[in-house]
Amino acid sequence: MISAPMTRRRVDHLMLDVLLALLPGIAVTVLLFGWLPLRNLILAASAALLLETLLLRARGKRQARIQGDGSALLSGALLALCLPASVPWPLLLLGAAIAIGCKQLYGGLGQNPFNPAMVAFVCLLVLFPAAINHWPVAAWPWSSGIDAVSSATALELLRTQLNLNHTLSEIAPALSSTSGTRTALACAWLAGGLYLLWRGTIRWQIPLAVIAGLSVPATLFWLFDTEHHASPLFHLLGGATLFGAFFIATDPVTAPLTVRARWLYGCGIGLLCWLIRSNGHYPDGFAFAVLSLNLCVPLLDRHFGHHGRSQP
Repeated sequence: MISAPMTRRRVDHLMLDVLLALLPGIAVTVLLFGWLPLRNLILAASAALLLETLLLRARGKRQARIQGDGSALLSGALLALCLPASVPWPLLLLGAAIAIGCKQLYGGLGQNPFNPAMVAFVCLLVLFPAAINHWPVAAWPWSSGIDAVSSATALELLRTQLNLNHTLSEIAPALSSTSGTRTALACAWLAGGLYLLWRGTIRWQIPLAVIAGLSVPATLFWLFDTEHHASPLFHLLGGATLFGAFFIATDPVTAPLTVRARWLYGCGIGLLCWLIRSNGHYPDGFAFAVLSLNLCVPLLDRHFGHHGRSQP
């Protein structure tokens, strides 16, 4: 639930900060994939806002409340950025409906125990795996198509080739062709995350804990066997690591409110994400990690936090 300190600071300002922080990542995504991501953002955000308006009217709530807080727009935007640029538009609308339905099912903003965008993403991934795992080719306008694979595809390529008993030395040429795309996206999300830290919109413990929880096991296993385990840098730049660490895991509604609990929460997300990437069926696993740790938030706050609740 939203804490008292967060209630005193206007929720709409927090949502606006996050939306502004997404702009670098959105710009790079559009450069990589063209205008399809922008279409996805508009459709998902508009559908989320419309559905929340209808559901609040049905519940007898004031419609004006959602026009300013921006939470529906943010949920739609986060979902759109998690999905491939070429995702069919009906799935965007379905995902937005799932996200807003999940939030309103528990009573609306501040009451939902699960991150709405992650619930929608996981539902779409389970129901329509072919469409959600089909990432279009990304090519920089000035690179003549040399850098031609998205970051999510790099994780899928790694998992598939390792399962075929290929070594990282053999896979390296294919993975190196994705380095420009992965680095550009990672830098864009990092820039947005640093803006949120500078504004005080998020606290530093969760992003750092997520990065540590993923990097430590990745480093240990990479040092133990460099031919069958990807480097920590690859894990940090690949997939949803930095996007999730700064924009998903830090959700003030579904994340812990106590300092020590934040450390455990973030480390748990990072560790579980690495375990899924290394041993699971899905190439990334960040969404599954977040939802799994969302379940543990009340326990973490109760048993591993201070007596008082800190600001989000």
